[in-house]
Amino acid sequence: MSDKLQSQKFMPLAISYIESQIAEIRLQFYLLRQLHKHGGQSNEIKESVHILRTSARRVVSIIRHIRYLSQNQSSLDQTFNFCRKILHKTNKFRDISVFEEIIANAASPDISIPMEASAIRSAEIPVKELLDQKYFLEYGKLKKNIFTSSGSGSFKTIDNELKLILKRRQQINLPLAEAASSVYFQLAARIISLVEDDVDLHDVDLHKVRIAYKELRYLLELLEKNEFDTQSVLSHLKSVQDNLGKWHDVKMLLIFLTKQPESDKYNIMKQYLSSQESDTRITSINRTEELNHEWFRQTYNQIFR
Repeated sequence: MSDKLQSQKFMPLAISYIESQIAEIRLQFYLLRQLHKHGGQSNEIKESVHILRTSARRVVSIIRHIRYLSQNQSSLDQTFNFCRKILHKTNKFRDISVFEEIIANAASPDISIPMEASAIRSAEIPVKELLDQKYFLEYGKLKKNIFTSSGSGSFKTIDNELKLILKRRQQINLPLAEAASSVYFQLAARIISLVEDDVDLHDVDLHKVRIAYKELRYLLELLEKNEFDTQSVLSHLKSVQDNLGKWHDVKMLLIFLTKQPESDKYNIMKQYLSSQESDTRITSINRTEELNHEWFRQTYNQIFR
């Protein structure tokens, strides 16, 4: 590891990373208000919300790392709660957007499942109508929570909090590599305990693994921005994470449809989704087994030595 990497400190770099994500959130707030004002397309709004949520998750994850390293002395409560609120307020809108994509893919002509493609295409119509209704409902809530709010007061509070925490950065005056490796081991231990100690992963544990992968990914992104060799590791991790994401999204859509009134068309789609949920779950479990104790050891050596 170069002298430059060894001399870097965790706290100022972590705060700089958070500031960059807050700047992205500011931009998406502005874009969403403009899209609403000028009649933006649905796909533009969905993409902006996706970017907004990703930046908010990154902030939440890095603050968790800071809290872990400082034993909660550097809490960044305002920033943390602001980003958690964004995720909470946009969660259902995001779910409906993803559900629409799943249904659109289910109705594609090249479908390969043990039932007639025409039956799926027929079942897609009432499900799509249901999702359209839910979309407009959640879009209305989104307008109230984000489009009509400048967020300037919250951003000013966040700016002041980040400046204050940097003045007290001696609380976590660790070199970046030392701090990051500590967080890395903590996340690795959490993932390994879920994966290797449970022969048959339960859905709750599989979801916990998915969340831990995200936190690990955001840590590695922070390191990548500071010249650590994480590109191949990030690529592998994101591939596994995508598999878990597909399983989770199909499962959530299946739960959503199960809560709706009984309908023959819904039942056809639920039959299809049940098959997809089973297949994606098996794939997800197989992929998680790739990120075992040996993988984490080799990854550590690649990044930190």
